[in-house]
Amino acid sequence: MRNDLFAGRVPLQFSNVPGSVALRSAKDLSRMAHAGPRPIEVLPGFETWEWNGVFAPAGTDAGLIVRLNGEMNAAIRTPATATRLAELGALTRPNTVEEFAAFRETQIAFFTEMVKTANIRIE
Repeated sequence: MRNDLFAGRVPLQFSNVPGSVALRSAKDLSRMAHAGPRPIEVLPGFETWEWNGVFAPAGTDAGLIVRLNGEMNAAIRTPATATRLAELGALTRPNTVEEFAAFRETQIAFFTEMVKTANIRIE
């Protein structure tokens, strides 16, 4: 995708912040913005969401999923990890398995409606 952006074959690209910050100095890009709930230091912004999640195969033991969720939440709170993620412009938000599942469902519904409204089709 990045090669297509620089070659002019696509007019824009949405990407996560850490992957985009390095492109700020590229001479061939005219604008970059952060799509999130609030401005961040490394990029200007407007409101929409970029997000990442960790998924497990269907049927994975619920207790294991809760444990992994707790471990990941703890990991993003460690000083070294929190500092590095902040330097990269990655916003983090610890949450429960249920909170993430609800968030994911709202995002699916939002983008499904956006695709329908914009009449976006895969060709």
